[in-house]
Amino acid sequence: MRIERVWALDAALIARAIRAQDGTWGSEGFELADGRAVLSGPGLYVNRALGAGIEEELTDAHLDRLEQRSQAVGVPPAVEVSELTRRSVVDRLTGRGYRNDSVATAMARSLDERLPEVDPAVEIQLVDDRLLWVWMQTTAVGWGHTTDRARRASDAYSRAASAVDEPGLLLARSADDGRPIGCASLAIRDGVATLGGMSTPPPERGRGVQGALIVYRLRYAHERGCDVATTQVVAGGASERNVLRHGFRPTDTKTTFELRGADGRVSSDGRDG
Repeated sequence: MRIERVWALDAALIARAIRAQDGTWGSEGFELADGRAVLSGPGLYVNRALGAGIEEELTDAHLDRLEQRSQAVGVPPAVEVSELTRRSVVDRLTGRGYRNDSVATAMARSLDERLPEVDPAVEIQLVDDRLLWVWMQTTAVGWGHTTDRARRASDAYSRAASAVDEPGLLLARSADDGRPIGCASLAIRDGVATLGGMSTPPPERGRGVQGALIVYRLRYAHERGCDVATTQVVAGGASERNVLRHGFRPTDTKTTFELRGADGRVSSDGRDG
């Protein structure tokens, strides 16, 4: 439960920062049962209820509120569940028309064991205001955010994470010439180190950049008293292979159930129609 609470709080704080920095996203967050609903805005990365329905029941009244607020923000109502979630919650979601939209694997590893050294060919630095634009450009290239809409969402997240996460954003540079070759994020709360998504520009892949970013973050978190590191990955992807090589193991599966209208938009009453 500690990890679930940390992840939900981090997402809520980022949504709050997005709203403060640019109110046009309509971002909002609120407590929902024993979790949080985080509605960052259309096209942004977190628009769902997190950590809800584990110790408390997620009722129809809770879902009514989620659907109403999601419609106001302009995003489909969605709820993330895992093996920790009460079975009755999944039954209630499917009964209301929610369907499996995406699946990710939660991973964790202890920070008590000996950690490797960072590859000296990769220099990693914490991002300040002066470097934020470099980080945003590097992550956009790495993730392939080529459209104006995708880049706007990427930049909004970057600014918010830089403002609220500690230590926040990290930039990897090549030790030989200083060029940016990758980036990642790290949030430390309540002894939990959450490793955010990594990206590497296509020309720089295959040289161990992601491995260096993982090791740096593990060492940084360990030095600051964290006892566990966590992350989420897509099963079968390169990031999963990287974190498995660095001692992470699956803890549970995060399945997002989403409610959409027949045309892919939220219907007028928040239900299928």
